[in-house]
Amino acid sequence: GQPVWPIVERPVPQSDVPGERASPTQPFPTKPAAFDRQGVTLDDLPLKDLLRVKTTGVHVNDFASFIEREIDLLIPIRARADFLIDTSDLSPHDLRAEMERWFTVTRGQSMAVSVHSFSYKRGAPRGLDMMFDTRFLQNPYWQKTLRDLDGTGTAVQEYVAGDPRFPAFFDKVVDLCDMLLPAYVAEGKAHLAIGFGCTGGQHRSVTLAERLAKSLAQRGWQVSIRHRELERRQAAAHV
Repeated sequence: GQPVWPIVERPVPQSDVPGERASPTQPFPTKPAAFDRQGVTLDDLPLKDLLRVKTTGVHVNDFASFIEREIDLLIPIRARADFLIDTSDLSPHDLRAEMERWFTVTRGQSMAVSVHSFSYKRGAPRGLDMMFDTRFLQNPYWQKTLRDLDGTGTAVQEYVAGDPRFPAFFDKVVDLCDMLLPAYVAEGKAHLAIGFGCTGGQHRSVTLAERLAKSLAQRGWQVSIRHRELERRQAAAHV
């Protein structure tokens, strides 16, 4: 078959690398620029040229009358509808918000939040939206009675929270979440991943993940927790 757009041969710049030779020309499709780049909009096009529909041997050349006919066909459905949403001036975000306003059946916050703890030795997980480094806090690893425990327990959490810098840091993280999470919901985000990292992924990061998840859940957010290093060690123990 023939190409839809004419293809012309254009000169190829020759290489200055010794011994390298390029073809004198190369084929180049001459597809025209998009309408908006040509200064043309849909308002410049005649309605009758926008649509040609062939049904039962009849050509519909009048676009406006075709739309009117479709509206007429929808009158019985419109009469039975419980909700009518005019999408003429709605952006995608506005349409989503309107659909959720009418049809969301869940209560509370609509965005799911996952809180992760991880070890910097193994690298940060992919897909985190917010990440905090907790290695500045006092490390329970250096306490013999806490070394083999983890941040899901009260003893480790109390030790980490005993760092004088902990209260201000945790409060600022919570304040940041209070500001950002509703903004992400308004933007249409369905899931947010928050990560805390420390050296081993066992004590400090786990403590912060547990504390933040509890705080967000009390505020009505749907929260899940993943302790990646603890999960990895548990899986290795069963091999």
